[in-house]
Amino acid sequence: MYGMKILIVLLLTAGGEPPVDPLTAETIARARVEAQWGRFQELVSRGTFYEPDGQISAYYFQYSKGRERAYAVVSADRNSVPVPEFGRGSPFFLEKMPAYRQMAAGILGGPAELDRIIYISPFEVYLAFRRGGERILIDALALLHGREDELVRIRRKEPLRENRRTRAYWETLIERVREGSAREFFQARKSENKIEGVPFYIWSYGCSPTASAMVLGFWDKNGYGRFVDYRFDHWDVVIAGACDTGWIYNVPNVQRELAIAMETDTTSGGTYIDMIAPGQSQVASENGYDFDSEDFWGDETNGWEFDVVKNEIDYGRPFNWGAMNYYYIGPHHGFIDTMTIYHSVTAVGYLDGGNYENDYVLVHDTWSSIERYWALYTFHDGEYSYSSVATFVPSTPPTSIVTLLHPFDGDAFFAGDTLLLRWITSAACITRVNLYYTPDDGQEWIPIAEELPASRETLTFVFPDIASERWRFQVKGFNASGDYVDGYTSGDNIFLYDGEMTGIDTLFYENYSPFYVEPVESTGFDLPSVRFTAPDSLSLLGARFLFHAKRGSGWILRVLVFRDQNGFPGDTLGYVDLPEDEVNTREEGTGWTYVDLTPVKAMFPRGCEFHIGCTVLGCSMDSLLLTADYGNSKRSSVYRNGSFVSLDSLLGLGKNFFIEAVVEYGYVLAAENDSKTAGQSTPNLGRVLKLSLETLKGVPTRIGLYNTAGRLVRELEISPLEKEVSLDLEGLPRGNYLYRIEGKDGVISSGRFLLLY
Repeated sequence: MYGMKILIVLLLTAGGEPPVDPLTAETIARARVEAQWGRFQELVSRGTFYEPDGQISAYYFQYSKGRERAYAVVSADRNSVPVPEFGRGSPFFLEKMPAYRQMAAGILGGPAELDRIIYISPFEVYLAFRRGGERILIDALALLHGREDELVRIRRKEPLRENRRTRAYWETLIERVREGSAREFFQARKSENKIEGVPFYIWSYGCSPTASAMVLGFWDKNGYGRFVDYRFDHWDVVIAGACDTGWIYNVPNVQRELAIAMETDTTSGGTYIDMIAPGQSQVASENGYDFDSEDFWGDETNGWEFDVVKNEIDYGRPFNWGAMNYYYIGPHHGFIDTMTIYHSVTAVGYLDGGNYENDYVLVHDTWSSIERYWALYTFHDGEYSYSSVATFVPSTPPTSIVTLLHPFDGDAFFAGDTLLLRWITSAACITRVNLYYTPDDGQEWIPIAEELPASRETLTFVFPDIASERWRFQVKGFNASGDYVDGYTSGDNIFLYDGEMTGIDTLFYENYSPFYVEPVESTGFDLPSVRFTAPDSLSLLGARFLFHAKRGSGWILRVLVFRDQNGFPGDTLGYVDLPEDEVNTREEGTGWTYVDLTPVKAMFPRGCEFHIGCTVLGCSMDSLLLTADYGNSKRSSVYRNGSFVSLDSLLGLGKNFFIEAVVEYGYVLAAENDSKTAGQSTPNLGRVLKLSLETLKGVPTRIGLYNTAGRLVRELEISPLEKEVSLDLEGLPRGNYLYRIEGKDGVISSGRFLLLY
């Protein structure tokens, strides 16, 4: 008992009073969890979280019910919301602890010990690691690192403001704890709602494009099917700082489109808040849809716009929800003299507990595949948190009365391949359908079949020998009177190769140093190069640049191709000049600049690295300013190697550089046992499909591989502990395949890929 008294005296809350005692906190945590999901048998894990200066900030408790787990975090400070977050499983930062340990070991030069967890709010968590006398702090959401004393230094120096509203709620809650009715207190809610079917995407490019991608991914499955056309594997510099590999797998293309439209700084993942809504609208427009996207800013004066939150969820519209803390005295997170902590998540539900201290937003947090309840607001250092709601509302009804399900955008085929066309109709008035194809992006539509019963929903199609990259398919629905009702046309990126043709592709690579436009001399200036890795033997066809703006006239853009030399540009293989009047910019609305590099005759074997860069000739800096994209205005600072550096003093113009390489692969389609002559690419004799299982919602038990006829051609049982699965493709013919990952309750993930040889 004496020891406990000493502990209470020494460990205080940020407000200077003794913290809520652990027993009371555990009672509150259990009551919060059981009010939502029923009784739990066992407390299986617990922990204490801290303030930057070592005072207690919160407690963590996890409960079990069979294989089911649920948790709650309870504040130790009566000025804070009693339960800032709760959910299934555990907090995301505990799930990802191995990655943080790996990151800390890399920074400190060896195995590091977790010293403590600094918990400010669900969207502001730091992991303090030490190795010997060295200590670092890792931002759990932003994956930045710095010194622990920096975080302590930025805390407010003026007296803390008391949160009277929260303290009054605490008094009522503690009285209910004493009475044994805390669970009933939490159950007395006004309402709750949740949108089903919102996908989980893992952080890549930044939290804002990731959160908004889940919103657009939801609409992609609900009548607006042009948002997600394909998926790709993406190397991310921020992720690379936290683990051995920076690869994020199965990234939807819309996530990348949003990063561009929002002008996200992908070197740090930062997005200006006022770019989220316009970025969403821009991507919708670029995909042929009309969506309204509007910003609503929440604080204590308007109830954190909880009415808007509930309205959007009740109307079945998920949205990008941002939570923000603001502190004085930086630098931190890209700002000097101020500190703003901001994280975007996808709002998919709410819980209205009758007052703001018991109101929650159900979120997909961008780092895991578990839904969690985050408090509507938090209070720290005398400041209420802020929030933003970026709505995404369709202005026109979806055109999905008739939907073409297969083929998928991005699929590739060969002459003679058999394709199973699949479609669905969702209106009883449609009784007949017509099917068409075009190899020239709609210049001529050729009938496949007409007057088919709508209920048939499948038809076999054999590709004729018309090689093209602009194949499309179309289904049209008609009523019993023969009147046209609705139709659906696939995207324009379905490919048909002939037996000798190579595949044309684009390497999506962004530079991450960051590379900024930097003047070097009065006669011109260089734009740093970008390094590419050839995934297979290829020829370089061209490069695409996304420039923001240009000024001046009469100058030349010279695009150069370099060999790689220890990670840097080496010998020049050749260059192509492009006149100024052929350089496109987003400011002018002319978009990408394409440069034909076939005159360079650059060919690279599999695994070879090369660089593409450019310089501007025949100008002076007084008459020309060519800025690259991904940043519409100057960043005040950038987080680099544990400190913050002003871009104005470091790099001048402060714009990110963005480039793509357009290449041609030399696929050999002969039988695997055929002999190969010099110069031909060797068939991949160890073909394996590797899939990450870490982002799945549910526990996978089996993976099945199907051909286009729907026949099962491979299957593999999956251990519940596996994080990656490898499926042997040896002996399978080239063509399109579908994989399905199944759990005990059915299919939990599926996808497609093209086996070219």
